[in-house]
Amino acid sequence: MRVRAGFTLIEMLVVITAIALLVGILLPALAGARTAASRVLCLSNQRQMMLAATLYTDAHGGHFMPALYTDFAREPARRVAWDYAEVYTSRGVRIEPGPLWAGTDAGDAMQCPSMMGGDNWTLASSGSGREPRTGYNYNTSYLGGPTVGPDPAHPSGDGPRWGIDGEPLSITARLGEVGDPSWTVVFGDGGFSTLDGVLGANKFMRAPRRGTRDSDVGRAAHGAGAQAFLHGGMSNAVLADGHARSFRTAHRETYPEAVPLLLTGTGFLSAGNGLYDLSAGR
Repeated sequence: MRVRAGFTLIEMLVVITAIALLVGILLPALAGARTAASRVLCLSNQRQMMLAATLYTDAHGGHFMPALYTDFAREPARRVAWDYAEVYTSRGVRIEPGPLWAGTDAGDAMQCPSMMGGDNWTLASSGSGREPRTGYNYNTSYLGGPTVGPDPAHPSGDGPRWGIDGEPLSITARLGEVGDPSWTVVFGDGGFSTLDGVLGANKFMRAPRRGTRDSDVGRAAHGAGAQAFLHGGMSNAVLADGHARSFRTAHRETYPEAVPLLLTGTGFLSAGNGLYDLSAGR
């Protein structure tokens, strides 16, 4: 009589239990590795952005690019932010690369790999849809400023002032004005809520309290310009000297009006404005 070999029920249960235990051990490790890889890629993106910003300053008398200006003198009219520009055509709004990339496609360097939501600026300003890549914001409180101006033709200040080369004159800070380049943030992970309630990116970084170029917003808007702590509870930023690093502590000390706009998982990189301003030291 031939006896067929096989697994008993108890043996199968032991094997299944062992596999389940292995999966339970490996999944957190894999998730941690994925988070670490995303954080490293994000740091690399921000270093590329700072390199592009440095090249911009070299070509513009040491000035950083403006955070935002409108140009209604040109045909077609456009609203230009540091990363992308909205061009108003007869067929609708077209999105183009902004001054940071000098008209070239930045590619994936403008997309934070951990940012799943879209940008909130394009939708809020034009309702025309999302920008192709998002995730980062730019120090508007001290470096970029809201507009280029004022111009006599635009009393509100929302318009460019023109130089002899036909380009808008910048009121932005100069790289040489930064007192401690190793301790002044230029770009970071921006976090705010999109219209569908998902954590998305703002593009205008604000210090916890009013900076020298915050004339365009009230106190509440500082909560909307905070940073997102996306990478395993950390937030990436690149400093003016070109080095990028991760910050663990989300500071939430700001104006009372701004606190409601500080979503879970967002905050500022320093308790005061020390990481954002141009002064030397911390």
